[in-house]
Amino acid sequence: MRQACIVPGCASNARTPAHIFPKNVNQRLLWLKKLKIENIEHVISLARCKLRVCYKYFSDDDYIYSAKCIAASNNIDSQQALISDCNLEFCPDIIALEPLQSAHENQDIRYATYIQEHDMNSNRSNEVMNSSIEVMNSNEVIEETLLSNAIMEHVQHTEGETRDKVTNFAYKRHERQDEVLATPNRRQQETNVRLFKRRTLLLDCRRQADLTPKAAKLYKIARNLFKRKRCIEAQNSSMRRILRTSKRLQSTNFIEQYEGLSKTQRILIQMQLRTAQQPSHIEQAHLSVCAERADQPFNTDYMFVVRRYTVDEKILAISLLQRSPKCYSLIQNLYNMPSSKTLKRLLQKVVLKPGLCKIIIRYLHEKAKKMHNKDKYCILMWDEIALTPHIQYDSKNDLITGFEDWGMRRTNKFADHVLVFMLRGLYSGWKMPISFGYCDSQTKTPQLLRCIKQIITAVNKTELEIVATVCDQGSSNVAAINTLLKDTARKLWKQGTEHRRAFEVDGKEIIPFFDPPHLIKGVRNNLLNKDLEINISRTSKSRQFASWKTIELAYKIDTNVNNFNRMLSKITEEHVVPDKIKKMRVKNATQIFSSTFSAYIGLFSHMQGHVDTRIGPLSIPKEEAVTMSKTLQFFNDLFDSVNGYTTKPEAPLRSVVKENSVHHEFWKDAIRRLKAMRYVHPVSKKPLTGSLCIQNWIKSIDAFQDLWTVLQEKDFKQFKPRYVNQDPLENFFGCIRSTGGRDINPTCTNFCGAYKVLLINNLSSRHSIGQNCENICDGHLLFSLKDFISEAHEDDAKFDEVEEDECAHIVESSSEEINENRCNLQDRSVYNILKNNLLIKASFKHCAACRATITDSAILQQILKRAETLVKKYITRFCFKSKIKSIIEREMEKQFDFTFIKCQQHDAQLKNAILSTIITTCLKKFCTAVNRCFNSKYTSTTKNPVLIFAQIKYRSRIKKKREPKSVQQNGDAVQK
Repeated sequence: MRQACIVPGCASNARTPAHIFPKNVNQRLLWLKKLKIENIEHVISLARCKLRVCYKYFSDDDYIYSAKCIAASNNIDSQQALISDCNLEFCPDIIALEPLQSAHENQDIRYATYIQEHDMNSNRSNEVMNSSIEVMNSNEVIEETLLSNAIMEHVQHTEGETRDKVTNFAYKRHERQDEVLATPNRRQQETNVRLFKRRTLLLDCRRQADLTPKAAKLYKIARNLFKRKRCIEAQNSSMRRILRTSKRLQSTNFIEQYEGLSKTQRILIQMQLRTAQQPSHIEQAHLSVCAERADQPFNTDYMFVVRRYTVDEKILAISLLQRSPKCYSLIQNLYNMPSSKTLKRLLQKVVLKPGLCKIIIRYLHEKAKKMHNKDKYCILMWDEIALTPHIQYDSKNDLITGFEDWGMRRTNKFADHVLVFMLRGLYSGWKMPISFGYCDSQTKTPQLLRCIKQIITAVNKTELEIVATVCDQGSSNVAAINTLLKDTARKLWKQGTEHRRAFEVDGKEIIPFFDPPHLIKGVRNNLLNKDLEINISRTSKSRQFASWKTIELAYKIDTNVNNFNRMLSKITEEHVVPDKIKKMRVKNATQIFSSTFSAYIGLFSHMQGHVDTRIGPLSIPKEEAVTMSKTLQFFNDLFDSVNGYTTKPEAPLRSVVKENSVHHEFWKDAIRRLKAMRYVHPVSKKPLTGSLCIQNWIKSIDAFQDLWTVLQEKDFKQFKPRYVNQDPLENFFGCIRSTGGRDINPTCTNFCGAYKVLLINNLSSRHSIGQNCENICDGHLLFSLKDFISEAHEDDAKFDEVEEDECAHIVESSSEEINENRCNLQDRSVYNILKNNLLIKASFKHCAACRATITDSAILQQILKRAETLVKKYITRFCFKSKIKSIIEREMEKQFDFTFIKCQQHDAQLKNAILSTIITTCLKKFCTAVNRCFNSKYTSTTKNPVLIFAQIKYRSRIKKKREPKSVQQNGDAVQK
């Protein structure tokens, strides 16, 4: 424990600043004698380690200041002048009035001046130094004498006065002391010794290492303060700029209009206002060039100004770039927008590949924890979109895109379709694309079954529950649904349980639906070349048939009676004329099966005679008019009942389904009427088989009834039937096709990029011109990939092990030269590419042996000649595999001779660089050759099996395009 002052009668405590006794025994004894302490023999043993003397018994000049510490002087005379003459009871009160810090500062300046004077003038004579010391000692003696006299005089005349008067006298003591010190000394004038101020001693110091420890510490503090000052100045400048902008925008009219803008419009305006005073990189380069031409120094304050854009601003720019790159370049010249390279780097942070995406499943699980229980029930839908066959080497993932790829399985077939799976919420209508896969032609049933089971199992683990599926009437879809139903029926039969109209996956019952818009198109397409018998229970004489000829006749009457005031103003040739009908357009089918068209044809059932037109008298038979009018009205009501979305509809059936709504009775009657319908030959009136649209309508209506029963058990009071269709998926495809203005059949690479952009900017809900569905109730994206940009996980970017299947048309090519491959490595351009790529690397650039090997054209020609056969052989064999470059490198290392490399230091590096350059160049040329076959620009004979199959693929595509529309008779399965 720290001891208090040893002086008897001292009022100081342990917290008062004090000094320990000196190490020297003689000096220690001298201290004890001057302090008049008794029993010195007992105290002297403890004086060094424990006992102390407080600062009150030392004058200002008794301190010696150094860079690391402050020590009390061993000058016995100075201590004696203070200790022997002062009253021990009164002195502490007087000296305590003088701040210790002030005393330290004064002595610090004096001692530092002395030390620096001694260091800087080390060669000065001893006489000058001695005179300087005598001057200081004389000043100290004068100071101590005056202090002692002043204290004694004050004690004699002011004894008993208040403490305040003592305080005033203490300050007078300082004034008198300053006057004495200011008195010139004769010895000092003779020696002419100049005492420099402390701050002038470091003026010539230019290095931090030359500073004293205390000066270095002060320098560090000053430097930090200077940095802080610059930061504050920058913040002040930014705030002033914001205030100036705010003053310009403080108009009430602007604020009112700004609050009425959408979020996207606000982002665009804020981006322009924030970056208005920052020159772009193009402007900076232009200013620097102008300054160089004018031989004037360029202001470098603006050279390194970089515009910083937020993630929302970059996402907005990505959406514009996706629509039209040329338009974006024009906008970039007019406004402050991020560069295309910045946006591409942003997209590279999001890794999406075919198959079930890990990042989407992970975020689905996190999102499901925060969702309402009703919002967790969803449906699974899938559909296909046509692609353009095209392959491209992806150096980042080390594979060739354009082959059939399902994530966990790749084949060597060229992909010309992509299958996309999407989730849709039944409560709020949210949507989320979850998976996609490239396929050759239509997806095969076994592969579709694997995808359905894999996705349903993965989604059920995220706390979401799939209760239904929606697909079109494609043959693979129908076969997959029937297979799942049969497997479930077989399982339930073994358990002795009654089979329902649903299938089981992962222990969950799932209800299958067929897309209602596709069903209504199927009814129309079958009517083009068949007649529909609406009541098969009638006798042969009273049979009723609905024929497409009745619709064509009604259209002729409407267009030829009055062109300026038509009753069917929306009906055109694209709705009626079979050769001009756009069979993919749902609108062209629903506008035929409408109440307006039904009422127009119904008028002819009450008319007698004919109607005069410009092409002559026309009339519709009464029985045909009645039958067709009933048929059109029935399918209009049927489509409305499965397309409701509002509680206040225009028609009763086009509303949400409730417990007491009219849908339930109508669906029962609709099933009865549909079971009485069938398609017959238009001439012989014999029943026809092969059309499934009527049966699929019955299955879908039964599924709606079963779904309502399931949702009632989940506490649903109502649900919107429009949520059970493929409209969100069709809108998604429409946005993909609108990439770059118009891209009807994108390639695999383009599709993946557009797929990624749509998930980032959440534009999949936008309505595209000419798309095939309504977006009134399209729903919102459950979450976007915006969060993935800042939270990229390494596991998401890794590729799983892929099951790779080889097909019959790809065989190992012979070692015979294939000149038609357009992949000849002995071209002069390949030689230049190889040489230039190697010489730019620093490890080879400064090595004489490596440069000699690289620049020797004869050696390189031999390398290319020997590598040609091997590379073509392996590329033809492994072109569809992932990590193709690594596979070929391993195979070539086993069979290729690298003895031509003479540099032992860079042997491995140069070998890897040569192999990498040769294989990469060959892969790109191989892709170019295959793509030329897809575009019919390559017609010469070849023995390469890959190029042969590419030519076959091209001819099959051309054949489909040249087929007339009249050949497509069946309307159940419509190609995308």
